[in-house]
Amino acid sequence: MRSIIFVLVSMAALGCHEIRERADGAQISGSETVDYGEMLTRNRIDLMKLSLGMDRAQVLSTMGSFQAETHDGIVPNPSKSEMKTKGEDSYETFFYMTSNPPPFIGLRDSEATPVILKNGKLAGWGWGMANEISK
Repeated sequence: MRSIIFVLVSMAALGCHEIRERADGAQISGSETVDYGEMLTRNRIDLMKLSLGMDRAQVLSTMGSFQAETHDGIVPNPSKSEMKTKGEDSYETFFYMTSNPPPFIGLRDSEATPVILKNGKLAGWGWGMANEISK
């Protein structure tokens, strides 16, 4: 009995994360949950802190790791990521929510700002660049 209590207390002291379920059913873990408006504000501010050439870890650290509670469920930050290879180059795109959806419509990619890494380095952000990669 003492060992079970010790494990539970140790887990709490180490800040173990709660496992939650996203609207699409995927499980996510996060230590901080904010409302959707705060997520938008943080992401808009943090996008201004990005610099071309940052590596993946720097981008993820700058943008932060948290989640938002919405009427559709939990939305992680970034909300999703995609990998693509084009020729010799590999691209990883992170989608950060930055806009409110229209009333009565769920969250869509168009409410996010794509942040694009090319071969592990930040190459840019925004839909103009994301559309160029898609060609």
